[in-house]
Amino acid sequence: FSRSDKNGLTSVQLAPLVKEDIKMLRATLPATIDIQTDIDQDLPSVLMDPTHLHQILMNLMINARDAMDGEGQISITLGWAANLDTVSPVSHKPITGDWVELSVSDNGCGMEADVVERVFEPFFTTKVVGKGTGMGLAVVYTIVENMGGHILLESTPGKGSVFRLLFSPVHEEGMQVEMLEEAAPAPRGEGAEVLVVDDEASLAQLLSELLSGHGYLATGVSDSVAALERFKAEPERYAL
Repeated sequence: FSRSDKNGLTSVQLAPLVKEDIKMLRATLPATIDIQTDIDQDLPSVLMDPTHLHQILMNLMINARDAMDGEGQISITLGWAANLDTVSPVSHKPITGDWVELSVSDNGCGMEADVVERVFEPFFTTKVVGKGTGMGLAVVYTIVENMGGHILLESTPGKGSVFRLLFSPVHEEGMQVEMLEEAAPAPRGEGAEVLVVDDEASLAQLLSELLSGHGYLATGVSDSVAALERFKAEPERYAL
């Protein structure tokens, strides 16, 4: 969370990355949640670390899932926000001009105004103990701020929330565009055993399935103490 390294930023097209991330994250959400998408394919590139996009979407979708108590609709929109002239309620910085906008909305419980004011603070959470650390939205805020972007948040108690993320478009001619289809192939595991630990059981399962699909023998564990005991019993068993 505290790292503010910008060295991983590269010019990317968001549309294929967003679609691929949604496909992967679908497995982390219950079937009772409907995901609606509206993605504009004809948008300029933005400077971003593709890994950060995954973090952003993962945290926003998990937040939406919890706000709806596992049942409802999440809408994800990628489009063009033109001629803006406003002030960010989060950073209080002026926002003008044209931006690439990624929005994630839900029809969950929504938030009161006093919660909206603090929702991006590290360790601030309204969830019960064991259901959240208060770091997810803080990480989203830090990533977007480090990229020179902005966040607009609208929330109505009882009706839901809309998180609008604004990214500065890249207009430089000849700048290399990194398309998802051109990414280097993932390495093959060749049977190496990996222990995956994540307190979100659905994420531990998703990561295990992804690794298994690339030739690794992956075991997912959502209890950190159990994972440590498993590792201490056979420390030479796991390659990672």
